[in-house]
Amino acid sequence: MENTIVLATPGRITSTALTLPSRIDYAEWEHILRGFRNVSQSIMFWLGDLLVYGRDEYGEQFSQAIDTVGYSPETVRNAMWVASRVAGDVRSDKLSWSHHQLVAHFEQPDQQKWLATAEKNEWTVAELRAAIRPPEVEPLPKDPKGDYAKLLKDAKGKDCVKCGGPDAMAAHYSGMHSNRLGKAMGKKAHDLATAYLCHRCHTEMDSYAEGNDAERSAEFLMLVMLTNIKRLEDGVLVVS
Repeated sequence: MENTIVLATPGRITSTALTLPSRIDYAEWEHILRGFRNVSQSIMFWLGDLLVYGRDEYGEQFSQAIDTVGYSPETVRNAMWVASRVAGDVRSDKLSWSHHQLVAHFEQPDQQKWLATAEKNEWTVAELRAAIRPPEVEPLPKDPKGDYAKLLKDAKGKDCVKCGGPDAMAAHYSGMHSNRLGKAMGKKAHDLATAYLCHRCHTEMDSYAEGNDAERSAEFLMLVMLTNIKRLEDGVLVVS
């Protein structure tokens, strides 16, 4: 489900400008325009595949390159997640990268089903998200814990801050030094120390590989921060 992109552009392209010859015909101009659109829609796919290749081939050199090139950790993480989860022969050139991000947490048969349905119905990203995540019809249970419990309920209907998938839950931080955030025997960390995570990412963040605790803890704390920033933006948390 793909088209080969051929971008032979007359004139001169630099990092900040496109200089065209004084006279090109309309058909050629339109061809260039369509080519640029294809590039803009494809760049995150290409980036993800390039990053996954680099990770698999170069090890420590890959990490050093990521640190120096300047991509944000979130961009790198999201691009690699989609590239590693959605195979090239499953992707649709009729849909955006964001469509594919929404289905990346599914297994391949369901990815194919949702992408084919979205393509057939010409769904926007928002329409695909709504179809994947039906509206809540049952009333939420009465708050049993107090003011901060609303943070846990607010995760209903939110997207995962790690992979972008739907049906997030409020996952309590469980990494290094979680006791300083209220975690104890039989007790979870403070409700403010939670991140919107889907089931898959929640399981991943709670599965600490030996020798990787510090890295995974730092990532979990970043996800908690991203979640609380979103809560502030949505008015769930209010600074008085």
